[in-house]
Amino acid sequence: ERVSGEIDRQLQGSQIGPRSSDRPDLAADYPLLPSRWRFWQEVMQAVDVSGTSRQVRNSLRTVQNALTATARLPLGHVIPADFIFGELRQGLVQSGQLLGEVDALITGEHAAGDPESAQRSSLLALVFLLSRLDPSRRRDLGLHATPATLADLLISDLHSGDGGLRTRIPALLEGLVGRGKLIAVDGEYRMQTGEGREWNAQYQAALGRIGGDESRIVPERETRLKTAVGAVVKDLKLVQGVSKTPRLL
Repeated sequence: ERVSGEIDRQLQGSQIGPRSSDRPDLAADYPLLPSRWRFWQEVMQAVDVSGTSRQVRNSLRTVQNALTATARLPLGHVIPADFIFGELRQGLVQSGQLLGEVDALITGEHAAGDPESAQRSSLLALVFLLSRLDPSRRRDLGLHATPATLADLLISDLHSGDGGLRTRIPALLEGLVGRGKLIAVDGEYRMQTGEGREWNAQYQAALGRIGGDESRIVPERETRLKTAVGAVVKDLKLVQGVSKTPRLL
């Protein structure tokens, strides 16, 4: 009851967000929020071509492992959605859905051991999992790899709310973009591939060369300024004197 506001805020507007029918099961399902369990189901269905991870025993094992990981935390902590990545990781690697270079990007962050690196690793894991959902299915569910969605999936302490996480996540994501691990497309984030990183490096190098080339920038700036001013000036209707003689500016 005391943290109902934070629970109801999770993934609002999506098809897997909080529902009134969840309330009778919240205490029994704790520390797994129903919205996150629905997210896990969507992910497992998307990545498991054999169907084994959706079997009851495997689903129970995943939940049991999550309970073990959070059992000693104070009351009010819930299981973050990226926990499922660790459970599925080996199968994803074996099936070729998780390429070695992408796996290294995600696990490499976590290896640093500090809280901010762990958060970056969690963000990368969630962006990857969201990318495994079929694009049309992702649109139907209203799930997008945006800072707001990623924060909802990562918050683990319902009493403290986001604890500043929602304000930190945009900077963490931009930092990952700057390091070539993510790419921002239309407000969403995607994993950066090897080809993408190579292209981005070439792009940044070309951008740097152009940025320092005054002989190219000055005439380009002059041309664009003249065009912009001309577009405004041509629509000005000026008249002069009693005779209302039209004049061009």
